Formats: sequence, structure tokens, C-alpha cells
Amino acid sequence: MLYLGSEITAAGGSAGNIMKIGFDVTTAASQVMNGFKVKIKNTTATSISTFDAAGFTTVFDGSYSVPGTGVQYITLQTPYYWNGTSNIVVEICFNNSSYTSNSTVVATPMSGRNVHGHSDLSSGDGCTGITSAGSSYTALPKICLEVTPATGTELIGTTVPETYSLSQNYPNPFNPTTKINFAIPKQGFVNLKVYDILGRVVKNLISEVKAAGYYSVDFNASELSSGVYFYKVDVNGFTDVKRMVLVK
Repeated sequence: MLYLGSEITAAGGSAGNIMKIGFDVTTAASQVMNGFKVKIKNTTATSISTFDAAGFTTVFDGSYSVPGTGVQYITLQTPYYWNGTSNIVVEICFNNSSYTSNSTVVATPMSGRNVHGHSDLSSGDGCTGITSAGSSYTALPKICLEVTPATGTELIGTTVPETYSLSQNYPNPFNPTTKINFAIPKQGFVNLKVYDILGRVVKNLISEVKAAGYYSVDFNASELSSGVYFYKVDVNGFTDVKRMVLVK
């Protein structure tokens, strides 16, 4: 399902982390969907006609059954950062060998924005085993997005870095503000924290999903005492630590 960035902003959306996706359900089937996955990716496309598996981030993976009618939200296990402008593709798949009934949702008549495929598979994973779109729907499901605004961390330019990195803060020593730069080549959940010399967390600078890019963070240590501190970044399995000195 393809949704345009302009449609999201026209409805009041802004850049931030997508935390939930909701559908307005008109009839709810009770069947549990196994291997239920929700995937999202950014795109510049304005229409779709085939399945394209590349570039998706899996934001929910588990079992799911539609709880009832009306707007029903799926809480994402991994929030997805939306930059406020890109179009997004939402893919939903599940992995049952057969079905007993269907749920239906409110949709808007629209061509070229929704493709579908299904098959009763005796084995394997339907989310990967079905590769061809069986039909192109002429209606696009309406969705509700719960978006949490991102922090004031500054994204520098539009270039995507090739490697992960954490730079030395500058100035260093500092009083009381300094900049911390880092780079991530792939979207991920970023934790950036400041620790004192005893290993206690004194400031949580970032704890949210960030898109790939170069970032600069302003750290104000006005409430801290002079001394040695450490800052650590964790994202997508990458970890690095740097030392800094506050002198007042």
C-alpha cells in the first residue's frame, strides 16, 4: 500500500517516529494470523503494480487477530522514522496455511496504490513465498498513523554515510555546551547517553529511531559539575564510546 508524503502532511502529519498504524475496520474476522508482519519503507514512487521486497524495515513480527470493528491500532515493535516528506510503502503479510474468513476495512477508490497476492501454502512462509501480485486493487485502505515528534537533533545534509561513526565532541574541554556528531548508514534505533566517571547515566540525549545520515547533537552540561564524562552511542549493533572533559 503506497501513501504519499503530501497526503500525510495534509492530514496534519509531521516528521517523527511512527509508533502505531491504525485501520478503520468494518467487519472483523476472529482468525489469528500467524507470522504476521508489518513492513515500511520510504520511496519516491507515486504508484505501484508489483511486489518489491527491497528496502523494507520490519516494524512488527508476531501473531495478530483483529480485535473488533472501528479504528484498530497495531503498536509497532520497532518505531519507524518518517522524515516528513517521503512517500511510504506499507506491506502487511501473514503465514496461515488456510483462511476461514476475511476482515474488511474502510478504503478510498484509487488505482495504482495497492497490490495484493494470496495462496494457501502447505509449508513455507507466505511473507516470502508469495512473490507475484495476484491483483491490483482499485481502492486504498485508509490508515491512521500515530507519530511521535523527533528530538531537536540536527540532520546534516542529505548524504548517506558508508560506515557508522562517533566523532570526538567539540570543543573539548567545554563549558557548558559542546557538539557530538555521529553517522549511521542505515536507519535504526539510536541510543546516545552521557555517563559520569562511575558509569552512571547523567543524560539521555537520544532514544529513538533515526534515518540514515550524519547527525549533530548539542549537549548542555550546565547542571553538571566539572569533571570527566563519557558518551556512548548504540545503534544496529554498533557501539562506540568517547571521553570528554567539562571545565567550569
